[in-house]
Amino acid sequence: MEVAILDVMNEHFTRQMQDGQVVWTPVNIEDPTTQPLQQQLEVQSNGLVLARTENGVYKDSKRMDELWGLTDSPEAFSDYLVDEINARLTSAQGK
Repeated sequence: MEVAILDVMNEHFTRQMQDGQVVWTPVNIEDPTTQPLQQQLEVQSNGLVLARTENGVYKDSKRMDELWGLTDSPEAFSDYLVDEINARLTSAQGK
């Protein structure tokens, strides 16, 4: 699934990834050093979390559990992910 997510991000957010507005950060939840991040984002299992940061502080996050129900529909999967990323980018720009 990681590859599909990265494919969508590369297709729709290349510029934003290049300028650091969108960042892909894999986190191993079995690594005890990631526990503070897991607690801050309320992550208890593997999955995708979209998070918006300001000055290194997490301001908004959303577990993307609904995304996994769309794996059989690549277009719906892509649309949902793009919409959610755009919502966080718009929120950050609206400040």
